[in-house]
Amino acid sequence: MNLGSLSIVVLTKDRREDLSRLLYSLCNQTVPPNELIIISNGNKIETKLIVNKYRGQASFDIKLFHLKNNNIPTLRNLGLSKSTSEWILYIDDDCVPVLTLVEEYLNNISKNKNIDVYLGKCGIQDINNIYSLTNLLRDRLWKYSRIILNNITDLEILDTKNVLYNQNFLNKHNLTFSDEINKNMMGRSEDCDMGMKIEKSGGKASYCKKALVIHKDPISFKEYFDKLSINFISHIEYEKKWQKFRKNKKYFGYSLMYIINKFKNEYKLNLFKLSLILFLLILSGFYVKWLRFISNYFRKKSDKLLIVSSGGGHISQVMLLKPWWSKYDRVFVTSKQQDTDYYLQNENVYYANFPETANILNAFKNTLLAIKIIVKVRPTLVFSMGAGVAPPFFLISVISGIKNLFIEMYEFKSSMSLTGKMAYYLGVQVIVQHKQLLKKYPKAIYKGSLI
Repeated sequence: MNLGSLSIVVLTKDRREDLSRLLYSLCNQTVPPNELIIISNGNKIETKLIVNKYRGQASFDIKLFHLKNNNIPTLRNLGLSKSTSEWILYIDDDCVPVLTLVEEYLNNISKNKNIDVYLGKCGIQDINNIYSLTNLLRDRLWKYSRIILNNITDLEILDTKNVLYNQNFLNKHNLTFSDEINKNMMGRSEDCDMGMKIEKSGGKASYCKKALVIHKDPISFKEYFDKLSINFISHIEYEKKWQKFRKNKKYFGYSLMYIINKFKNEYKLNLFKLSLILFLLILSGFYVKWLRFISNYFRKKSDKLLIVSSGGGHISQVMLLKPWWSKYDRVFVTSKQQDTDYYLQNENVYYANFPETANILNAFKNTLLAIKIIVKVRPTLVFSMGAGVAPPFFLISVISGIKNLFIEMYEFKSSMSLTGKMAYYLGVQVIVQHKQLLKKYPKAIYKGSLI
């Protein structure tokens, strides 16, 4: 390992234009890194073509590794294991660093010998977009309230969009990114978790405000609140893990008004735009409080099983699993039709809104129904084999911290159903009945034929 050397690690998945912009910037750094390590879990051929294009322009070695795994900590640890440098800089593939990024970090390293981690600054691509600006201000309020005179007082804020770790320190304390939390959310919040492990090991962190990357932030209402929801859901397990350690923790940093005023001046915001951003910020706060209330409410669960199923073949296959679910106290959600009435005549049943496929109004109604039923029943597990009635119940139960299980129908051999795909990407535990499906959905579980 070369002292004072710096490797850059980038995780990427099928974002060609973003990756090209990032590689162009890295190839034109005023001081080049020692090496660039790219970990791809997307299209192997396309990524290789982009990387080969820039290999000829780079004055440093570019290493490309492919790993079919969606677990973020696993991918980050691969980059960690492949680095040959003393310092490891993580950057997201949708970031564009300033051309002096590496130079700024190396200057800080030479001046501060007792720092183990550096956090860089993040900006946004669309400086006129309200949602991007609001998301950035949320990020600044979180981070800058824990920074004073470039000293980081709470290492939770070490965000892998732009963070530099000392590999000697990580190796000395056997620190790697943890993959035991948020398995259903691809291991998100792994950077906050790593920050806490570094802090617990006695590590020190500093803020490097001139080491700037421009990040692609949400540009619409939907993107903004989707990101907010995902961040909250993925943070729940992290908070549980570090609850005792952080219980009496004290941190300090810049004041709320100071951060907002600096932000206003940096982006030259007029009063109307600033007011709109602050309104969205307050709305976000209420939304997160509602999510937290729902999450805390469902920590006191009953021992009931909530089975959600459409009629026809879906309920027929659910009935074939009766030897399993009949052992538990249970509630059904289904459609009002002849076969469901026959199968569930002695069961506790709620009826959802149908048709549910390609019907936005009924999808909205079923989401409200899911909130009502889940609040009332407080199930331990939500189980389904499809179809369109299931996603609203999975969404609300994921937000509420309730366990989920989706078993793909036997008929789906080469690709999962639309409901299965939605469940998979919501972070629901998926069981498939054909082994070849694991190639496309590696986080699914294969149990063979269950019916």
